[in-house]
Amino acid sequence: EYQTMGNSLSLWDIDTSGDLEFHFSSMADVAQAAEQLRSFYSWYEAQPHAGPPHYAVLELDGLPLPSGDPITNRTRLNTSAVLASDFHVSFCRNAAEMEELCAGMIKSYYTFYRLPCADFSEEDLDAFAQENWDPAWAEGGVRSTVPHLSRDSKSVPVSLFSGIGAVPYAGSGLEFSYISYGGLFELLNRLGLEPAGELEHFTVTGVDGVVYEFSYSFHKTEQGETWWYYIQNGIAEPAQYSSFMYGNGYPILRVGGAAFQAVTGLTFYE
Repeated sequence: EYQTMGNSLSLWDIDTSGDLEFHFSSMADVAQAAEQLRSFYSWYEAQPHAGPPHYAVLELDGLPLPSGDPITNRTRLNTSAVLASDFHVSFCRNAAEMEELCAGMIKSYYTFYRLPCADFSEEDLDAFAQENWDPAWAEGGVRSTVPHLSRDSKSVPVSLFSGIGAVPYAGSGLEFSYISYGGLFELLNRLGLEPAGELEHFTVTGVDGVVYEFSYSFHKTEQGETWWYYIQNGIAEPAQYSSFMYGNGYPILRVGGAAFQAVTGLTFYE
């Protein structure tokens, strides 16, 4: 009915349940899509006997590297009235925040992979990384060293990981976090291991004496699924799975995993 009256939701898809979906890969259409959504919600709430409106869902996709969980999550939106009246929507956000939420999702993607972004300056991305990634795995505490992590039997300062995207998953703390190939490149430089190349494609001799090669272009697609790998002594090894539930291998490594520790010499202890 809303659209038959000449109103537009041209930037939104409608799924089978009636929820609205906005898929985006940049900030180009975000402001217009946000205005369309807020206009629709204002109209809907003014209708007599109207129940709560359907949710709106934001999803970052259409980018060269994986952008889903655990890097960004689909985000649900609704009106402030719905959020105030229903405790079941605790994981839902206010539609008034849409531009800010989309910006945060884009910044998360580009700072996690450590890639330049046309929508935001390097200074903007650096500030976002410092503010958002550093506390992500710290479990709410202010620390000088990383819990349970050592190098040559010595504690590792938190500053070693400063500004590097480390996404906690299936647990908490750095041991259960993942970093991208680009994050690994920066970390190796900070450790003095001198990787050869650029963050998008580099080789390094690990602390274990093995030669590793990492590249965002190292991926294969089979049966409709794309998975990334790295090369260890000339042999392709699958990258870390995105989660324990999904099979797509992302270009990421688990910080507590064997490959990460073999390359960096950073080890976790009980």
